[in-house]
Amino acid sequence: MKRFCISFLFTIFHFGLLAQLFNHSQTNNRPVANNNKQLLNHFLHGVASGDPTQNSVILWTRISGQDAEVSVTYQVADDVDFSNIIAQGTTTTSSIKDYTLKLDIQDLSPGTTYYYQFEFEDELSPIGRTKTASATSEHIRLGVVSCSNYQAGYFNAYKLLSQRADLDAVLHLGDYIYEYGRRGENWDSLLMRGLEPEMEIITLLDYRTRYAFYRMDEDLQEIHRQHPFIAIWDDHETANDAHKDGAQNHNPETEGDWEARKAAGKQAWFEWLPVRDQETQKIYRSLDYGSLLNLTMLDTRLEGRVPQIEFSNDTTLYNVERTMLGTAQLNWFKNELVNNTAQWHIIGNQVIFGQVVVPQIGDLSLINFFYDTWVGYPTERDNIIKFIEDNKLDNIVITTGDFHITFAADIAANPFDTLTYNTKTGAGSVCVEMAVPSVTNSNFNEFSAEDIGGTITPELLINFTDNVIPSYNPHFKKLEVISHGYAILDITTKAAQADYFYIDTLYLPSNNEIYAGSLITQSGNNHWQPATEPSAEKIDQPALAPSGLVAINEVSIAHIIGVYPNPARNYTLLNVNLQKAATTEINVIDANGRLVKNVFNGALSPGFYSHNIDVRNLPNGIYFIQLIANGKSKQSQITVSR
Repeated sequence: MKRFCISFLFTIFHFGLLAQLFNHSQTNNRPVANNNKQLLNHFLHGVASGDPTQNSVILWTRISGQDAEVSVTYQVADDVDFSNIIAQGTTTTSSIKDYTLKLDIQDLSPGTTYYYQFEFEDELSPIGRTKTASATSEHIRLGVVSCSNYQAGYFNAYKLLSQRADLDAVLHLGDYIYEYGRRGENWDSLLMRGLEPEMEIITLLDYRTRYAFYRMDEDLQEIHRQHPFIAIWDDHETANDAHKDGAQNHNPETEGDWEARKAAGKQAWFEWLPVRDQETQKIYRSLDYGSLLNLTMLDTRLEGRVPQIEFSNDTTLYNVERTMLGTAQLNWFKNELVNNTAQWHIIGNQVIFGQVVVPQIGDLSLINFFYDTWVGYPTERDNIIKFIEDNKLDNIVITTGDFHITFAADIAANPFDTLTYNTKTGAGSVCVEMAVPSVTNSNFNEFSAEDIGGTITPELLINFTDNVIPSYNPHFKKLEVISHGYAILDITTKAAQADYFYIDTLYLPSNNEIYAGSLITQSGNNHWQPATEPSAEKIDQPALAPSGLVAINEVSIAHIIGVYPNPARNYTLLNVNLQKAATTEINVIDANGRLVKNVFNGALSPGFYSHNIDVRNLPNGIYFIQLIANGKSKQSQITVSR
């Protein structure tokens, strides 16, 4: 908090000094007609790619500010300069898809990096970079993330992953958005991140607006721009603790029909994520990376899950009808496991799979926290473990999100029985699991007393998880409950290794990370061992996609130094550094990319400028100040609050 206050005071002084010394044009806030153009930048939500196969990949973008069907052109090249175009054409989108569009580009080469770009009304999108699945590679590297709550902090983990040039793809294991309304004075005062819509989202328009708001974040845009995503949803893409017939955070009496809300959440997810559309809207699927690995993505939320139990004394806990996957998905999953011919089988899974024993603490039974995981569906979980064991399957790595913690465990039929599982050698383990910390959402040290309940403090809870829980769970090989970040899953013919990296802060944009250790499972061993250093990066690292909308390697000519005050009541001051003469526009836009206010339109000479922006006629909410100089766009978020 002290660091934040010092920075804030410096900002006030710095902006005041600029206004006095470098204010070239106090008349720049005059209203200018926008010639009936609804928006002056059509690609406000960036570009993305995903679901790579060995010969195809999904490309995504959105056209902002439209009210009719539009035609968009595209180009795909195998070089960063676009000198060798391998695919091009025209496609359309409309309000039916919320002006999002997807292309399933076919006839590509395996294991190849491609660059792509869209064009609409003479405006070029940012350049994107993607990669097809390999057929022959003996080294695959995957980024692994989950749980990115916009309100809770800056997406620094996304920023850091976007800078890694050797990744084959990013696995997003769910909770890409959060459905909650604006909550937490602490978050608001520390971050001023805000939220759109401010209320809990329920309808299709709500979900679409929330995705649009998230996708204005520059770090989220950048990780999408640089890497293909392989994504699954968890619960918060619809509502907390969701299952196929309802959710903890859904009240039919006040929030309407669950099926309608679930359908809205699914539709918006398919519109806004670069995933292959499915007529049935099923997300469980397999992706083939040749002889090295097969990737299987599950749906443990909306496809077949029956309601969670709430308490440990529930007599239905071991009922054979308690299913997480549902019969059809379970049968499909077993078929994928037993028929997999690749050396490694990587499973994308939303919730903790391994067994967990948690003793009573004070007046609270912490085991109740785990009944939303596979702990609450033990018969089906044990059925899967027995299937792996009976079929003598090797080299299975389960990747997991949801719980906001760093967690890794050996998976055995009974990890608490020393006769069947050896905690020191790993003998008896049939596969391994790795869970990733959250990108931003609250960890154990950030829970409030109200979140936890009873008389347990966050400090007592952390001490309990650090020192007590491991003694009851000998199969746990890593447990850390307070850090945020991401993991790298590195797969070779010899081993699979999980490298953990933490960010240094949630509360300010940062490019710093902390290496937090690694675990490795050797081929055929099926258990974790400590690794002494991070896995080696790939030697071949194709160039990242260049920044900028149009010209490659062109130095940016305009910089937004800052916007103050923020939040704004009546006015805010935009401070700009222009490095060369430019035709310049300044606009206020909303999270959906609609033009709200045109502030300035004209030619400016090099120098510092302070533009006074009148926000008195704007409703409270989140907006973006957009600066366009010679066709290149930058933006800064602002909150209007009275």
